Amino acid sequence: MSVNVDPTTGDIAADPLPELTADVAFDLLSNARRRYILCYVRERGEASIRELSRYTAAWENDIEPPAVSSSQRKRVYTALHQTHLPRLDEYGVVDYNPDRGTVTPQPRLDLLDEYLQQPADRDQNWHRYYLGFGLAATILALGIIAGLPVLETVQPGVAALVVGTAVVVGAGIHAITLARRVSPSFSDLRPPTDPEPGFTVIDD
Repeated sequence: MSVNVDPTTGDIAADPLPELTADVAFDLLSNARRRYILCYVRERGEASIRELSRYTAAWENDIEPPAVSSSQRKRVYTALHQTHLPRLDEYGVVDYNPDRGTVTPQPRLDLLDEYLQQPADRDQNWHRYYLGFGLAATILALGIIAGLPVLETVQPGVAALVVGTAVVVGAGIHAITLARRVSPSFSDLRPPTDPEPGFTVIDD
C-alpha cells in the first residue's frame, strides 16, 4: 500500500492500491498476454473479456478473429479470467468487472505507457510515403513549369491525375492495413511456445 500526501493540506492518505514499483511494472509486462491486453485496451478503450479472448487467441495463432475456434478462445478466456485480468486489476492498471465481463483502462496504465511505446515500424512509416508523394508531385510540377524537355509533352491535368491516383491508392492501402490489423503493435510481442498449464477450460 502506498501513501499519498495532499500538497495543499499536508494530510496523509493511504492509497488502497498496492504501489506500482518498477519491479511490479516489469513483472506485469513480463507476460505476453498481459502486454497484449494492455496494448489492446490502451488503443481501443473498454473491452469485453470475450472480445479480448478472441483477439488474443487470433494473435497467438496468427489467424483472423472470425477463424478462432471455441476451444482456442476458451483456453485464453480461462487464463485471462483466473490470472491475468485480476493481476492487472490488483494494481489498478485496468478495472476488471467479472460480473459484467468488462475490462476498462485506468489512469495507472499511463505509468506503463513508455514501456508500451512501439519503436518505428512499417505502420508508423506511412508519413514517409505521403512525403514522397508530395515531393514527387512538387518536382513534377516545377519541371512542367520550367519547361524541361523531358516533361514538355506532359499535360498538367495528366500529371495531377497520376499524382492524385497514387495518393488515393496509398491512402486506401493504409486504411485497409489498419482495418485488418488483429493486434496493436508491440515490438517484442510473441505468442508463448507452450500453452499455459494449470487452467481448466470453462464454458462462458
